[in-house]
Amino acid sequence: AYIGSISGYCLASMVGFLSLHFIKTSWSWRIPFIIPIFLLPALLYFGRYLKQTDVEPVVPLEHTRIVILFQHWRVLLKGVLLAIAGGVFYASFFVFMVTYLHVYVGLALPTVFWLNAICLVCSAVTFYGFAYLADRWGKGRLLMASSLATLLCLYPAYVLVHADLLIWVFMGMLLLILCDTAFQAAAYPTYVEIFPKSIRFIGCSLVYNIGAGIFAGLTPSLLVKLA
Repeated sequence: AYIGSISGYCLASMVGFLSLHFIKTSWSWRIPFIIPIFLLPALLYFGRYLKQTDVEPVVPLEHTRIVILFQHWRVLLKGVLLAIAGGVFYASFFVFMVTYLHVYVGLALPTVFWLNAICLVCSAVTFYGFAYLADRWGKGRLLMASSLATLLCLYPAYVLVHADLLIWVFMGMLLLILCDTAFQAAAYPTYVEIFPKSIRFIGCSLVYNIGAGIFAGLTPSLLVKLA
């Protein structure tokens, strides 16, 4: 699921790069919004034929799934906090970084999109290794280690992205993105495992969208004000 999501963002970065680099007209910004129309057949196909995991009907008749979900409020709170951390990391290192490098560092947008696409590819490739490490070492340990690594790497990455050479800017971006990839490798299966099967779908949907939709969505705006 993560690699599929990252692949989509990578393609989006490449579309942004191609639109800005090769098309210089005032209407070129509309092209990326038209392209998804051609993806509709694939979306319809996968939506129809994607195999679903069977869920046992274990919900008592006198309760709704929402009521049962909030009866597991401790699990729900853990999931929300985990999703907030993952969402804030992702929005900071993948989304806001594009704006920061263009507005505050002074790099051209095509260059920023190209660097971001390379970092996304690196994230997708290294995710396999981090996922294997999460299985062998433990997801909790990897979550703690990647969070600590993120804190330790923030200042060195900030220095690197302000360097004169493009390779150092890339290394600064990659440093933070690898920390986030390690965190996500442990977080994604944790979302699924902490909820009982009867409320797993609604539980994962709720906590992930609180973290990714609300907190991650507001993170770039907050960082712009702090910058």
